[in-house]
Amino acid sequence: MLTTLTVEDAIKEYDKKMKLEKSIRYLATQIETGQKMVLQDDLKSMKRAMRRLNILSKDDIIELKGRVAGCISSCDEVLMTELVLSGFFNDMTAAEIPAILSAVINDEGNTKNQKFSFKNERLTAYYEQ
Repeated sequence: MLTTLTVEDAIKEYDKKMKLEKSIRYLATQIETGQKMVLQDDLKSMKRAMRRLNILSKDDIIELKGRVAGCISSCDEVLMTELVLSGFFNDMTAAEIPAILSAVINDEGNTKNQKFSFKNERLTAYYEQ
């Protein structure tokens, strides 16, 4: 059944539509603002932690540790950066370094919490530090 709207009815319907669209835009901006506030709190916490670890300077400039951590992707970036920059690997042989590195690399397929054991006592001492 076809209904014919008068010009006045059409204007009223259009006004309703415009009010609803305005309400939708307002609610969308409110949601976005709320999400930004939550993310900003998380960002502040992360920045604080990175400053404490000397990854970021007080002026939010990425330090050497931050650049090194940014290049590491196969394990815990912060842990590996600390190990590399502290000189942990300096006294190790070329064979010992990959053995230690294999202990910190993420193995997503390994769901069992297996404890590492090394045949070499020197490697065991490094691992237990």
